[in-house]
Amino acid sequence: MKQHSEKRWLHGLTLVELLVSLVIGMVVVLAATRLFSGNLIAARATQASSGIQDGARVGFDVLTKQIRQAGFHPVASRMNFNSVLANCGVAPFDITQALCGANDVGPVGTADEVRMRFWGADGSTPGVADGSTIDCEGLAVPAAQIVEQRFRIVMLPTNPADLATNTPTLVCDVIRGPANIAAGGPVATQVPLIYGVDTLQVLYGEDTNGDRNVDRWVPASAVANMGNVLALQIALLIRSDAGAIQNSAYTYNLFGGAYPALGDGGANFVDPQDRRARRVVSFSVELRNRTS
Repeated sequence: MKQHSEKRWLHGLTLVELLVSLVIGMVVVLAATRLFSGNLIAARATQASSGIQDGARVGFDVLTKQIRQAGFHPVASRMNFNSVLANCGVAPFDITQALCGANDVGPVGTADEVRMRFWGADGSTPGVADGSTIDCEGLAVPAAQIVEQRFRIVMLPTNPADLATNTPTLVCDVIRGPANIAAGGPVATQVPLIYGVDTLQVLYGEDTNGDRNVDRWVPASAVANMGNVLALQIALLIRSDAGAIQNSAYTYNLFGGAYPALGDGGANFVDPQDRRARRVVSFSVELRNRTS
């Protein structure tokens, strides 16, 4: 019996088919890479925006509550706040100033500094604070105590063990008692409020004609009579961690493009293009102990 062998041919890919397959595979990988990269960039931007928003809430809440207390003195026998000096000056400080400011003084860049003072308040028990006046450390202030709080920008490490993490930080320096305030210290407590604040800028709403309305907004150096200041306008430039976005050349006008920043260089901030997201947060605070 004769057996016939059957040849079976095994066909592989031709060179053209192989090249087409490689091109298709590369397109798929490239599309997946772009999708992943886009999602990563979006996630970083979202995280940066969330961090900035958290800082904005803290800044608004703390500064609004604290500045509104400027000039509070519930007991007639206590020292009144009646000084009209505009700038904070140098030690010995005049503690009869409820409010004073310094323009473009740093120590970080050209940030402003604002100081405010207030007495505490007791409840039914003399010497025991009733909790109506709270400093930025969260402590109730009794009626027999005067407090000064300084809001400014300093460099602080986000990780105390690593100075390489130094970042501009909005802080509240608390000084307690007339003697310490007059001497300019010592600072009882320095409270970090917001990490990553490039600058703090302050304008003072001054009543120039006695009608109890703000007639002009000026920096501390241009205030004629600090006793006539009825409100403050606060502007913070808050930034994210590095690597959040791709920056482009940009100048932040903290009080808007219409603000004449002559003599107030800190009101404009040039983006250093360091891959950080930034946002201007501004709000006004009424000095209720002068307007009510």
